[in-house]
Amino acid sequence: MGEPPTEQDDPPRFDVGSVPPIPDDPEAARRLAARLAEPGAAGVVMHSTEAVRRFYRERDHQPAWTRQQRPTPGAIDTLRALTRLPEHGLDPADYELEALRFDGPVPDDPIELELRLTDMWLTVGAHMLRGRVDPVRIHPAWSAAARTTDLVEALERSLAQGTPGEALLSLAPAHPEYAALQQALAELRLQAAEGPWPKLPRVTLPLAEGSTGPAVAALRARLARTDELADPTGDQFDAELAAAVRHFQGRHGLEPTGLVDAATRRALEVSLGDRIAQIEANLERWRWLPEDLGRRHVRVNIAAFMVVLVEGHEHVLTMKAVVGKRYRKTPVFSTTIQAVTINPRWMVPPKLAVQDLLPEIKRDPTTIERKHLRVLDARTGAVVDPASVPWSKLSTRHFPYLLRQDPGPDNALGRFKLVMPNDYDVYLHDTPKRHLFAEDRRDRSSGCVRIQHPRDLSVALLAGHPKWTPARLDAAVAEGRELTIRLPEPVPIHILYWTAFVDDEGHLQLREDIYGRDAALRAALAEGRGRG
Repeated sequence: MGEPPTEQDDPPRFDVGSVPPIPDDPEAARRLAARLAEPGAAGVVMHSTEAVRRFYRERDHQPAWTRQQRPTPGAIDTLRALTRLPEHGLDPADYELEALRFDGPVPDDPIELELRLTDMWLTVGAHMLRGRVDPVRIHPAWSAAARTTDLVEALERSLAQGTPGEALLSLAPAHPEYAALQQALAELRLQAAEGPWPKLPRVTLPLAEGSTGPAVAALRARLARTDELADPTGDQFDAELAAAVRHFQGRHGLEPTGLVDAATRRALEVSLGDRIAQIEANLERWRWLPEDLGRRHVRVNIAAFMVVLVEGHEHVLTMKAVVGKRYRKTPVFSTTIQAVTINPRWMVPPKLAVQDLLPEIKRDPTTIERKHLRVLDARTGAVVDPASVPWSKLSTRHFPYLLRQDPGPDNALGRFKLVMPNDYDVYLHDTPKRHLFAEDRRDRSSGCVRIQHPRDLSVALLAGHPKWTPARLDAAVAEGRELTIRLPEPVPIHILYWTAFVDDEGHLQLREDIYGRDAALRAALAEGRGRG
C-alpha cells in the first residue's frame, strides 16, 4: 500500500442482472451446514470464522448471496462496494477480492462464494469499524473506546433492506475530518497517475529569491504539481515562487520564510508514494476512535505540536504545544479535564528527579535555591534542610526524597495546569520557557504538554462558571497562591498523533513522523494483509 499505481487494472465485472427471490433452498442449506462443520470449511480460508458460522446458524444456513447458481443483487452491490475500499486507504487485494471476479453464473462452487463473500463482508466491516491494526500495538497507552456494533446483525439487516454494500461502507467513521482526508487521498492518487513528483538536484542551500538554475527549475515543477505554484516554467526564483515556498512550508509545519533550507528540502524530498501511505495510516487512526469525541472537547496533536478546543465541529481555539522528547514520548490516550489549577506547585516526578535534577544538583548545589525547590522526606512528606542531604551519596537507586517546586514565575508548570486524571502523570500546563513556541519542531518536554495560551484555554473551559469570570481568574493568578478550580462539567481530551490532517481552510497538512509511529503503523498494516 502507498506506492503510486503504474497502471489501472480492469475493474471486476459484476453486471450479471438481477434474479428474483425464490423460496428457501433446503439442499443449499444442507450443503452450507456440512461445509461449515468441516475443519477450515473445506479449504476456504476465512478470517472471521466464528462470525460466519453464527451468521449462517441464525439464518438456518440459508444462502445469502446466491440463488439458482447466480449471485443476488445484494452480492453485486457488495462486490461493487468492495472495489471502493481504496477510498478508505484499504487495498481490495488484501481481502482476496480477485478470487471473486466473475461474469455471469457463479463459478464452480456457489457454497465457496457464499462463505468467501460473507467472510469478506464481516472482515472488512470489522476493519472499517475498529481498524485493521490493534492500536495498542502502536500505542501501548491507548485508552479510547472503539466503535462497536453487532456486525452479524448489521449484515442480516442490510440484506433484508437490499443494501449490504452501502451498509458496509457506512461503517467507516462519520467524522468530517475522515472524509476530508479521503478527498486528499483521492487527489494525491490522481497526481500519482501522472507520475512521481520531480526531485531537486543536490545544491547548496538555502535557495532564495534571485537564485537560478536547474534546482530552481525542479523546485518550480515540484510545487506546481501540488498547486502551490501556477507557472512551473523557467528557472528563476522570483516573488511568486517565494510565496509558493511559504505556502508549502505552512502546510508542513515549517516557518514560512520563503527560503528552501534543509528542513524544507527534507519535506520536499518525501515521495508521492510515501505521502499516500502517510494519509492511509492516518485514515486508520481515525478508525480507532470513538464515534463521539464529545460535543466540546480538547484535541492534542502530538506530531503537529498543536492543541485545539473543538465545539461541535468548529475549532474555536488553536495554539502551539511543546510535547515529549523522542526518549520521553507523550503517550496517546483519552481522559477528561476536570479542573484548572492556578499557580500550581510542581511535584517533580521521581524519574525526572533522579535522572535530570540529581546530576545537576551534584554539579551545582545552588540548583536547589536557584530553582526554588523544596526537599521532602519520601516517607513522611516532611520538609528537609537541603544542606543536611548527602547529595554525593545519592543515586538513581537510592534517593529517599521528593522534590517540589513552589509556585512562582520560574515554576516549570508556569501559572496554569489542567487537571486530567491518567496513569501516565501527563497533563497540559503553562511554561516559563516561552521561546520554545517559536521553534518549528517542539518535542522538548519530559512527556507533558506545554501550551502556548494556557490562560485563554482556561478561560474557555471555565466559560459559564458563575463565579470564575476572566477578571476574577486573573486576580487570583496575581495573588500567587495555589488554587484548584473544578470545571462546571468535565471536558473530554484526546491526546492523539496525526501526521496528516486537513486544516480549517481545507488544505492538507503534513507533518514529520517525530516518534516513528507512522513507520510502525505502516509495517503493521503491511504485515497484517490478508489476515483480517
